[in-house]
Amino acid sequence: EALVNKGKETPLSVEDLTTAQSIIEEATTYEKTMEKTRTWYLRGYVYKFIYEAETEFNGVSKPDAIKKSADSFNKALDLGKETDTYVLFANQEVEQLWSNLLNSGVEAYQAGELGDAVKFFEYTSLVKPADTTGYLYAASAAADSENYE
Repeated sequence: EALVNKGKETPLSVEDLTTAQSIIEEATTYEKTMEKTRTWYLRGYVYKFIYEAETEFNGVSKPDAIKKSADSFNKALDLGKETDTYVLFANQEVEQLWSNLLNSGVEAYQAGELGDAVKFFEYTSLVKPADTTGYLYAASAAADSENYE
């Protein structure tokens, strides 16, 4: 938790991310912590930081980091009760992650960077697969760049 709090203030170093990833992955399989909302909330944060890292980290691609982050936050939502603090925080993180990706897609689209726009819009589906907004925007940006695949 100390590393997550540190990361909220300043970017984490590769060493910090490596430590955080190792600890949180162990916590997800440890009997006493594997069913706790806090564990999954913190895992979501670690992978959010990995996504935000400048380059691919420890073999985790940007889409994989987003997916692991969203899946972790969503698992915290599934495990906890509505009044659980980590459930409330996890819900906020899912919404923020989704909206940040959508906004990044819009910014890329407005800058004429249609390939990047498609990528960010597709990333939104990793966070909220049932939401069609990202799919619609990705299709529009792809069509504008004549990328019909």
